[in-house]
Amino acid sequence: EPRVSITLALSSNIYRRSDDSAHYPHLIVTTTLESPHVATVELRGEEDSGTILESGFRLEHFKFYDLTDSRIVDKTPFPGTCDPRVELEPRQVVEMIEGEALKTSQQLEDMNPLADPVRMLIAGHEYRITLRPQRVWWVAKSKVDLFGGRAWIPVGDLPDGPLMRLSSGDELRLKVEE
Repeated sequence: EPRVSITLALSSNIYRRSDDSAHYPHLIVTTTLESPHVATVELRGEEDSGTILESGFRLEHFKFYDLTDSRIVDKTPFPGTCDPRVELEPRQVVEMIEGEALKTSQQLEDMNPLADPVRMLIAGHEYRITLRPQRVWWVAKSKVDLFGGRAWIPVGDLPDGPLMRLSSGDELRLKVEE
C-alpha cells in the first residue's frame, strides 16, 4: 500500500463573514507521496464526490467540531452526481512523485448546502477542523505509462489493487466572526 503524508493549514484562523469573499481564508492541503516512487491517483471516483487532491475540493471531506458548544457540525456527504464510470481519462487523475508536495486549496465560503458544512458555522464560535479519511484508486505508474498515449482507458482494463488512504492527524482551529 502506498504511503502519503498530508498536512493541513489555514491561510487565516479567522473567518469573518462580513469580509469581502476575496478575503475569506483558504483551507490548504499539502500531500506528499512517500512511497512508491510514482503514483497516478484518480481524482473523482465512482460518485463524483471528489478528493482533496484537486483544488476546489469539497469541504465535506472535513469534520468541523464546534468547540464552543461541544458538538460536531455534521453535514451528510454529498452523494455525487455521476453515472457509474465506464472509462478513465487523463484529466481525471493526478500524478504524484515521491517527495514532491502537491498543494491544493479551497476557500471557506458559503457554498452549495448539499456539499458544504461552512454555511452551518455560527459566528462567535470556534471550530476544530480535521480531515475525514478517504480511500482512492491508484496505480504505481506514471500517467504516461498508464495511458500509453490513449485518450481514455476502459474501467475494466484498469489494474486492481489496494486503495490509497488519504488521512491526516492534523487539527486546525478556526474562529467565526460576523
